[in-house]
Amino acid sequence: MTSAEDEEQEISYELQNVTMKMQQLVERKKVLCIMKELTSRVNCEPTAEIDDANEEELNNIENKLNQLERLRVELEKRQDTLNDQRQKPKKVSFSEESEILPNSSDESSTPQIFFVEQPPNYPAPTVSLDYNNFQFKPTKTQCPGCSEFVTTQTTTIVSSVTWLSCIMTAMMGCVAGCCLIPFCVDSFKSTVHKCPKCNTLITTAKKL
Repeated sequence: MTSAEDEEQEISYELQNVTMKMQQLVERKKVLCIMKELTSRVNCEPTAEIDDANEEELNNIENKLNQLERLRVELEKRQDTLNDQRQKPKKVSFSEESEILPNSSDESSTPQIFFVEQPPNYPAPTVSLDYNNFQFKPTKTQCPGCSEFVTTQTTTIVSSVTWLSCIMTAMMGCVAGCCLIPFCVDSFKSTVHKCPKCNTLITTAKKL
C-alpha cells in the first residue's frame, strides 16, 4: 500500500471518530436542554451551582462542537486534495536536452517533400464468362476447372463446315485436290478453347 493510500485511510478513520464524537456531544446537549426545559416546567427552582454547572457544560459542548466541525472541514479538504491528485494525470516534462532534434545526417532541417505520381490509367481487362459467345481467338475468362482467371489456349479442329466446303468445292468441279483446301484453312474449322494451366476443355467455338 502506498503512502497516499495510507494517508487517505488515516483521514477516513479520523473523520469517522470526529463524526462519532460530534454525535455524542449533540445527544448530550439535547439531554441537557431537555432537563433544563423540564425543570422550568415543573417550577423547580434549581440552585445557582446546578444552573452554572449546566451552563458551563453546554458552553463546553458548544466549543467542542465548533472545534470538531473545523477539524472535520479540514479533514474533508485534505481528502478532496488526495482524490484530485489521484485522478489528475501526471504531466510529463521534457528538459531542454531531451528536445527532439533533426537528423544530423540531413544537410538541412527543411522538411523533405515527396511527389507521388498518379498511376497510369489502364483499362481493366475484359473477362468473358459466357462460354457460348467465345470468338475464334484466345479469350480472357475464368476456368471452370481450376477457377483461375486465364487466357484460353486455342486449337482448330475439323468441323461440319469443313466437310460441307469440301463437298461444295467438289461439286463445282474442283476434284484435282482443290476440294481438300478447306482442311488446310483454319477459317473453315472450329476453335477449341482450353485452360493453359489445367488443360480443361472450356468450350468449342463453331462456325455454324
